[in-house]
Amino acid sequence: MLGPDPVRVRVANGVNMPCDSIDDHALINGRFGAGQVIRTTALGDGCICFQQTYAPLSDSDWSLATHRCTACSYNPYTRVWLCPPNTDPTIRIQVASSRAK
Repeated sequence: MLGPDPVRVRVANGVNMPCDSIDDHALINGRFGAGQVIRTTALGDGCICFQQTYAPLSDSDWSLATHRCTACSYNPYTRVWLCPPNTDPTIRIQVASSRAK
């Protein structure tokens, strides 16, 4: 978490957007301050949905939902996830209290 102001963060296991969709499984939903590090484990296809708010409207100024995945890719024709061997399946997200200029 970067920046002086606390913001809200939503992370869900799933591919539906926005991240508070009833089809997703919420992993993180809370307010976090500067310097905090949040970790969680997501199971399944290796994809998450991520949203955050920005100061000064840290309770209502939500970002667009983004879909982040590990190195896995989905083949819609065979309906199969293809995942190469990966020793670090971590999805890292940088959160900042203000929008990029």
